[in-house]
This record gives sequence, C-alpha cells and structure tokens, in this order.
Amino acid sequence: MLPRIVPTEDEEIAAELARAFRRRRIEMHVNARVAEIGEKDGKRLVRFEKDGKAHEVEAEVVLAAAGRWPNTEDVGLQESGIEMDRRAIKVNARMETSVPGIYACGDAIGGIMLAHVASAEGKVAAANAAGKNVEMDYRAIPSVTYTHPEIGSTGLTEAKAQEQGIDVKVGTFFFRGAGKATAEGSREGLVKVVAEAKSGRVLGGQICGPHATDLIHELVLAVHLRATAEQVGEMVHAHPTLMEPIMEAAEDTLGMAIHK
Repeated sequence: MLPRIVPTEDEEIAAELARAFRRRRIEMHVNARVAEIGEKDGKRLVRFEKDGKAHEVEAEVVLAAAGRWPNTEDVGLQESGIEMDRRAIKVNARMETSVPGIYACGDAIGGIMLAHVASAEGKVAAANAAGKNVEMDYRAIPSVTYTHPEIGSTGLTEAKAQEQGIDVKVGTFFFRGAGKATAEGSREGLVKVVAEAKSGRVLGGQICGPHATDLIHELVLAVHLRATAEQVGEMVHAHPTLMEPIMEAAEDTLGMAIHK
C-alpha cells in the first residue's frame, strides 16, 4: 500500500533492495491495495488496485503480513485499574504500569514488537520487580529483515535524525568494494553509518547485503557504547571479511574511506 518496499527502512537501503529484486526480475507493485485473494479454475489469484485500475496476478503462495496489535482483551486489565493506550498497556521506562508493582513488557505494551525487544523489556521488568532500579534503553535496538540480500538496521536513520533537528554526517560503502564479498559472489548491497556531525558519535547504521542481520551488531554496539565513527574506523578489521565495509562506511563519514 505504501510508496516503497520495506517502508520503515532507510530510503537508500530500500532502493538498494529494490535494485537487487529487479536484477532477479522480481516484479514489485507499490501504492497498491489488495482487493481480493481467491481461486479461479484451480489457480490462486490476487486482485489489487493501483492507480485507479484493477490488476490480477497468479500466485503459488500468498504471504499476509499486514501488521499486528496487542492481545490484551479479557485478561482483567480494566478490573486492575491499569491505564491503557487503546489496546496497549501503558508503562514507564521501568516497565511499570500505572498500578505500582505491576509490570508489563513485550507486544502487550505496543511500541517495537520484536521478540528480542520483548526479552530485553522482560529483563528490565524482572529487575525492577526484584527491587532494582533499571530503565529500558531503546537507542540501539537491532532490526533485521530476512530478504535476499538481508537488511539490518539500528538507531537513527539519516531522515529520522534530520527530523529531530540533528546535524549528521553520513558514510556509505558498497559490498562490491570488499574482497570477500566479491570472492563469495555476494556483491549486492551497502553499509550506511549515520554520525552526529559535531561529536562524531554513531547515532545509527543500516546494512543491506550478505549476512546483514549478523553484521549489524557491530553498529548496535557502537550506538550502545556511544562510540564515534572515528573509533569504529580506527578499529582494525580483519581482511578479507564482510566486516570491512562497516569500517569503510565509518571512515567515509570523515571523508577517509580508502577503498571507496
């Protein structure tokens, strides 16, 4: 329905994935609304509307991934006096609800509905229930998408940083410039690093390419530890590896990427 594929990802990353799809002759329809999924003459059909016109395609498999919402009905929340935000349970940074001593985490509180986020929130909730004082930090959450090539992202995108009025420097490096990616025949994709212009601190990073869902954790660590792009670039990366494009993208924020 939206103007581009993977709409929550950085625009440059989405464009790189779309190029990879086109090279594989995958047909994409954006700004399109599914009207009906059915069968005719033993064939599975998907009918959709685009630009005011009706279209129809045959399909072997249909994947419906149209979103989700918290399953919080009929569990006694209203009787407990817990404050809600529509279907989501309202919590503070300590994962505590409006009723002292009652904690909630995961999809039930809305927000970032990912299993690893729920797990981290659960640890925070358990620690506070046990008498500690811990707050959930959402700055360096990894997000992974198992397309081919894969996508991994964390922190702020360039657009999100600009929306917040943050002056940023951006560095990029394409996997085709990495020896191991070439040797493996996995040259599609790029790494993008977003750093605060003044301090050089890494605010976010996005990867589209081979093993992106694993590689993103170097940038997760950089955001979590408030490291600078210069520090990431100074860290010696083994050659040949798929990690080198992260180093080069970090160096590129300073105009120092040697192999770009």
